[in-house]
Amino acid sequence: MPGLFEENTEQGKIKYLDNLMKKVYIDDIRRNINTSLIDELSATVDALCSVTGNLTNPLNMTNYLKSERQIKIDNETVTKFIEGIKDAFLFDKVKRYNIKGMAYLNTPSKFYCQDIGLRNVRINFREPNEGFLIENAIYNELKTREYLVDVGFVETKVKNKLGKWVYAQLEVDFIVRRGSKEYYIQVMDEVPVGKHFNNEYDALLAVPGSFKKIVVINKPLLSYTNKDGILIISLEEFLLNQNSLDL
Repeated sequence: MPGLFEENTEQGKIKYLDNLMKKVYIDDIRRNINTSLIDELSATVDALCSVTGNLTNPLNMTNYLKSERQIKIDNETVTKFIEGIKDAFLFDKVKRYNIKGMAYLNTPSKFYCQDIGLRNVRINFREPNEGFLIENAIYNELKTREYLVDVGFVETKVKNKLGKWVYAQLEVDFIVRRGSKEYYIQVMDEVPVGKHFNNEYDALLAVPGSFKKIVVINKPLLSYTNKDGILIISLEEFLLNQNSLDL
């Protein structure tokens, strides 16, 4: 938010973002969807901030608000609130895509906030969950570069801890498309070594086809392509190099 640059202290920045959320975004959403349920709308915004990067749907949100916040609300109202929140450009809804089945699933989906600062201030910097916030930052960067972004999953057979073959859905953090180009991106803390049951790396290995596969590591390193043909790149280089997907 550009107004942050006019604030010289951390407390000033927090106050600016808090006022922006309360007096601009929430009020704007309330007017646009024509609701008087201010507390319920605010609680829905808070809930979305808490589940950033997690799979969820309006029914889950409704149940959460009822059980954790003791707010009486129905699924239809929560759906209406979420649509208003999306229209205000607070959050993006990202659908899941079945890579092998080549089809979208309407639910559950992921929600990413368009400004991480607003999200953090809204929940008083609780629930930092660095992994999900890094995912969010990568998602925002991909959208800034004008890519189409989905959350992917691939169904494959894996061995469980008992050594038996079972079907599993492995998640691919992002499927990224622009024109004829397509990329599969996984966000990890460590460089992948070997294959492990239900490991994020296994999801990339299970993706069919020859489209580029990328692992973004939250550590400094020199980018390289490993023996599986997967580009390993640091978070810093991914964010700072506009051509990072094509290294």
